[in-house]
Amino acid sequence: MRWMSIKILPIIVILNLLVSACMTASKGEHLSEEDKKIFQLDSDKRHEEFKKLSVEKQLDIYLYALTKRHPPDFEFAYDIAVRGREVVPFLTSKFIDEKDEGKQQLILFIFELMKTHCNIQLQEDEDLILVLKEKVSLMKNSFYKKLSKESIKAIAR
Repeated sequence: MRWMSIKILPIIVILNLLVSACMTASKGEHLSEEDKKIFQLDSDKRHEEFKKLSVEKQLDIYLYALTKRHPPDFEFAYDIAVRGREVVPFLTSKFIDEKDEGKQQLILFIFELMKTHCNIQLQEDEDLILVLKEKVSLMKNSFYKKLSKESIKAIAR
């Protein structure tokens, strides 16, 4: 059953992002033409080039791929997740600063992948779990709040 929820989560998030993308706009949703070239590469080369980028640039491309490309593309989430603990402080900061609850959920999805697919024991980081829970408790959108709580449960197990 748990595997099924991981398979369905991207579909649910994509549908909501499509709706929210039509209704909202925020900074950081645009990539330079240079950065967009990564989408023109074949899959192997795309991942090879993506891995060379800073985590800041990776996150920008990942969020762009999910909020501005059609169909949305989750392929970069794992590439960020496998970087492990070195990117946790940056992702935590971006999660806290992000105003768009859909994007907050997408960042949580990376944390969830770290735990469930990369075997990174994030549940041991009590401060991280507390920060994530506090931010999620402030979410106004009940759908994103519910998804985010489920992600945090997976991360904290």
